[in-house]
Amino acid sequence: MSPAYKILGMSVKPHILAIGTLAATGAGVYFGLGSNGQQEKGPVASDSVRDGEEINVEEVLKEFLGKDSNVEEK
Repeated sequence: MSPAYKILGMSVKPHILAIGTLAATGAGVYFGLGSNGQQEKGPVASDSVRDGEEINVEEVLKEFLGKDSNVEEK
């Protein structure tokens, strides 16, 4: 006889417990995701990059680092 866990007064074998855990996790993920059609889209930020525009990384970094008083520009 293999070892078993006592759960609510019943003996449950480890492989049954593992299968039940995987099934419960899968069901939780499946039902928890819901339909994407039910979710509303948030507003687009006005300073976001528009189609065809590129981000100037150097300018963004200089602006970000300029806010920090401990960093000196070269």
